[in-house]
Amino acid sequence: MSMKQINKENSLKKCLSIVIFGILLSFNYSYGFGSKTLFSTRSQSVNTVRELAGWEQQINKPGQDINYFTVAITPEYSHTFREKKISDWLFGCTPLIFSGSEALDSNDSDILADYFGLPSDFKSGISFDPFIINFLMDFDTYIGLDGVASGLYMRIHMPIVHTKWDLKLAECVTDPGTTFTSYPGGYLSSSPIELSTLTKGQAAPKNVKTAFEGNAVFGDMQEPLKYGKIFGRQTETRVGDLQLALGYNFLLGDWYHLGINIRGAAPTGTLRKAEFLFEPIAGNDHHWELGGGLSGHAYVWESEDELKKFGFFSDVNITHLFDSTQKRSYDLQTTCTINTCGNRYMLLQKMGSPVVGLNVGIAPNNQEPAMQYLGSLVPAINKTTLDSKIRINYQIDFVFKCAYTYKRFEFDLGYNLWARGEEKLTSRDCIQDCYAIKGDAQIYGFTSANSPVALNATQKNATIKGGQNGEFSGGNFSEGLEYANFNADNRTGASDSLGAVLNNVTSADANTFNVAQQSVQTSDPAILLKDCNIKECSGLLPSALSHKLFAYVGYTRPTESVTPYIGVGGFAEWGCICVANNSAASFWGVWLKGGVTY
Repeated sequence: MSMKQINKENSLKKCLSIVIFGILLSFNYSYGFGSKTLFSTRSQSVNTVRELAGWEQQINKPGQDINYFTVAITPEYSHTFREKKISDWLFGCTPLIFSGSEALDSNDSDILADYFGLPSDFKSGISFDPFIINFLMDFDTYIGLDGVASGLYMRIHMPIVHTKWDLKLAECVTDPGTTFTSYPGGYLSSSPIELSTLTKGQAAPKNVKTAFEGNAVFGDMQEPLKYGKIFGRQTETRVGDLQLALGYNFLLGDWYHLGINIRGAAPTGTLRKAEFLFEPIAGNDHHWELGGGLSGHAYVWESEDELKKFGFFSDVNITHLFDSTQKRSYDLQTTCTINTCGNRYMLLQKMGSPVVGLNVGIAPNNQEPAMQYLGSLVPAINKTTLDSKIRINYQIDFVFKCAYTYKRFEFDLGYNLWARGEEKLTSRDCIQDCYAIKGDAQIYGFTSANSPVALNATQKNATIKGGQNGEFSGGNFSEGLEYANFNADNRTGASDSLGAVLNNVTSADANTFNVAQQSVQTSDPAILLKDCNIKECSGLLPSALSHKLFAYVGYTRPTESVTPYIGVGGFAEWGCICVANNSAASFWGVWLKGGVTY
């Protein structure tokens, strides 16, 4: 079978699985997005295993009266496993089903495709198979300062990290919009939006995949998706963190040592910009770090010929991560009873004054509202992505290993625990107070002469699944009330400045879409988003805890002037399931470590 046939068969299998899942969704409720807007891992620089293994016989040397140096170069490759946890973390469950407002067999759990400028009868399923790959070159230096004071030392640690992150989005379009002709005037712009504009225009969304790439605009949308994009594989190459430790071994002998150190890290890694949902991060999210460490070892057995010995080694480092100003995307929280996961991808409408041609209420009590729609739609995430100061109170990196030495060979087997506290938001920018949630509302009404008038209809409880229902289960598409805004906040009638009732659609669109032309509703007053509607917890990571098992084999060959050494190791690290909402990722990896002491 040719590679082309294999790829085609795999695509058909993936498409079939998405379709089957879509059928299952008609019987089961799903969230569609996870409760967090980001994913992160432990810093590639924070690794006591890689630091300790391979050179422990070349550092913390007793009986030295001069300074000595030990350097190590460690290339390492690591790859995630348990990738389903990543997709569940970001999306709740997958595949996700996207359906237009008029799609056949749509389900309440489907994501509204209208928000992404896709046809009203569009239907598609997307799935994810995410992975993270890290390749780094770690440069580590130990300087024994015994010429200054016996037991004094310094360590410098600089890993160069290349990291690849990919959600591997796959899409199966079951209906590209075969019967769609246009959106009626008033829904996404003052005039109808034709199919050719949605699917053939420059930078127009053709499916969910292209909609998430951040190049599409449609209708009154004046800026494309700027944050939270999904766009293939993303890479980053940086110095992870520049770490420095100054320590003192107050117990130091041939069989043992015990010492303390003060340590810090400079944020040379990635500064989070939130442009991508699955954003590649090298380092510790650009935090300065300060803390301390404790190290020790003891050999508990040695053979009579002194060719074999067995001992235990342990290091523990604890640091505080200071405030780091980063871009963070947030969902919106409008009520405690409605699931808001993913609503950052809804559309917002810009509201303001002066008001032109719009009255609210029923004559003779109609009056000019305080504001109206200003003709601009924007993805909510463009406005809910804010500069935020993030702090983490503690990070713990603990390693314990057993070491067996036979002649010039060394065999290590050990355990590593890594823990990080939850992120704390110390401050952030405020959201602008001129935006409201559009939902599935008509944003324009029409005079008897079919002239558009901007409304002020808002839907504060709309979700990523669609507009708010209110007393009508079909939202703004309830039978007989289509596009009439009977689900608007603080519903009231809309009229022009002379008091003449405004219609929901033009007479031409009423015929085209076979809907009743009737008076349109609007809001009195409109409900704007407030800064308190930012769901801060959605953009913050909870605590993390992981366990790691590792093994290492090394070889050392002493000479009169220098002592070279080399070895290879491997590990498996997994996020602990005993911690609720554990943000730790799971990795396997291998490394090669070589260096010299002089």
